[in-house]
Parts: sequence; C-alpha cells; structure tokens
Amino acid sequence: MIFVTADSCRTQLERLTQLLILAFPGSTIYQHTDLCRVPHDVLNHKVDAVFLEIEPDKTNGLDFVQMLRRQKSNLPVFIISQTEDLREEAAEAGANDYFVQPVTEQQLRDAIQSVKDKENAS
Repeated sequence: MIFVTADSCRTQLERLTQLLILAFPGSTIYQHTDLCRVPHDVLNHKVDAVFLEIEPDKTNGLDFVQMLRRQKSNLPVFIISQTEDLREEAAEAGANDYFVQPVTEQQLRDAIQSVKDKENAS
C-alpha cells in the first residue's frame, strides 16, 4: 500500500510511520512535516490513504482536507489530533475518520478495512 503522512512534529511522524509499517508490511510511506507537500504525492502516485495530524488550534488542516477531497474525492483521509476538539469539523470537511493520540496499529488497520468494506459495498 502507499500512504502519505503529514505531521509538524517529526517524532510523531516517525511513530505514525512505524505503526503503518507494522500494520501494513511492505508499504511505501511518503512523510511530510509540511502539509503543502502532500498534494504532490497525492497527485503523482496511486495513494491508498492520507493521514494528517492537525493541531486543535489550527483549523487550516481541515481546509486542506476539503482541498484533497476536491482533487481526489475517493481518497481516504484520516485526521490525527491531540484532542477531540475538531472531530465534528473533521467529519464535515470530509475526513473518513478521526483519531486522538496515541494511535494504535489496530486502529489503522480497522480504518483502512472500513474504507475497503464501504468500497466493496458500493
């Protein structure tokens, strides 16, 4: 699988990457500490999902989710945050799911499986 991850904190980005590799061995993961780099990978690769860390006080990440939705409407986009504060706004912006740190390997597997199940049901 191919994933794109974005988190302004390099340590959290590395942790997320490790979890994705454990959950989906052999995956390719494009990491970014800057949200603005994500569209390049999304548009130039067959990305299976995007995982974005959004800080509770910075809602520009939600605008970013909407932009990704306009570019690739079927692309699964997952939000990771430190708090529950933006859960409702993330859903309205089109995020497939919303996780509060710390995220587990099982949550990542379940999220991807949920998207696959919805695609198969369509």
